[in-house]
Amino acid sequence: MTCWIWLAVSALTSTTFMVSPKPGSIEEAEKSIVERFGSIQSLAATLTNEESQEIEGKQVSKVITRQVEWIRQGQRFLYRAEARAKTTQTDGHGPSTREISSTTVSDGEKVVSLTDQDGKVSAVQRKADVTVTPDVHAMFEQLRRDSTLKRFPDVKVGMDDCYAIQVVPKDKKESDVLQTMIYFRKDIGLDVRTVVYGKKNQPIFTSTTTNVRLNPTLFPDRFVVTLPDGVELIDQSKP
Repeated sequence: MTCWIWLAVSALTSTTFMVSPKPGSIEEAEKSIVERFGSIQSLAATLTNEESQEIEGKQVSKVITRQVEWIRQGQRFLYRAEARAKTTQTDGHGPSTREISSTTVSDGEKVVSLTDQDGKVSAVQRKADVTVTPDVHAMFEQLRRDSTLKRFPDVKVGMDDCYAIQVVPKDKKESDVLQTMIYFRKDIGLDVRTVVYGKKNQPIFTSTTTNVRLNPTLFPDRFVVTLPDGVELIDQSKP
């Protein structure tokens, strides 16, 4: 997701805490986030990712805007995102820009992505994971495998009271990321802002969730993708 995105991010399991977490602890924040997020049955929002890095002497910036929808179906999430990505590369010859549009649909088990670049459409299928499935419990599990989590003082993001969670890679030498800060709305457990910091502690990636609509009416046929004529599906979901 959001955080849904790349970011994306087990101390938490399907079992409940045997004792109440200590007030102000990371465990208390995680428990509240998972419980509050669990009350959401469907959601629609705008997700904006902004990335800027220097690669081989070239400044590369990318902005991706996604219109996201999802609905619970038992233990699964049906997910859809309509995205537009704009990448700008600046070197000694000046800036050059490339735009790509895509549609991503998931049934909770598999994900199909249709990508349109310069009029050429490709379709890829792969297994669903936390990058396209808004399961905050699974996100925490994945984060804890490779990172250390710490709770920071609560903050406001816009008008919303949020938990602030720091994520630091366990293997700092092998990671290009110094730290990541994730901000979860206290009332619904939704991650509404993520900032990734590079080795020099400079922001290199920011994800922001806006225009949130809770529990809108969404129908299952919204989460079915139809391949355009002549487009072959590349199946990467099998081992």
